[in-house]
Amino acid sequence: MYKAIVVDDEEMIRKGICSVIPWEKLKIDTVKMASSGIEALKIMEEEVFDIMITDICMTEMNGLSLVEKMNYLNHRLKIIVLTGYDNFEYAQKCCKMQVEDYLLKPVDEIELENAIERLIEDLEHEKTLSHEQKINSRIQGVTEQLKLEQIMQNLLYERVKTSEFKKVW
Repeated sequence: MYKAIVVDDEEMIRKGICSVIPWEKLKIDTVKMASSGIEALKIMEEEVFDIMITDICMTEMNGLSLVEKMNYLNHRLKIIVLTGYDNFEYAQKCCKMQVEDYLLKPVDEIELENAIERLIEDLEHEKTLSHEQKINSRIQGVTEQLKLEQIMQNLLYERVKTSEFKKVW
């Protein structure tokens, strides 16, 4: 199961997102809310989240600053940015900051659910790759250990064979 955080200074948007998305169906068992970027950072210092949904225009700290800090603190965090402004400059900055999705408000709940579902699929794929890499690393380690043991056995066998040969002569 995964964890998500919704960051928006508009309470109605925050609560609306949290209530309309079928989180359990999407394999998300924890959903937290923050009313500002600063509050979100405090929460994310205590817990590691997999997905963050954030507004861009907020008081105290805007969403782009939050995204920048989170890219540094948790590079695995998947981010969806919401904005009420159809501004190409924002979209361009989000692309450079490796934001996974950029949605305009008012956001369609099905569109948001689909975006979250894609992020969960990405997380599942990353988890599978990580597991496969660990298995391959273990196999490689065991293989190298077996080769080393074989070399050591061969050296010992040759040493025993040589010392027995010397005893005969």
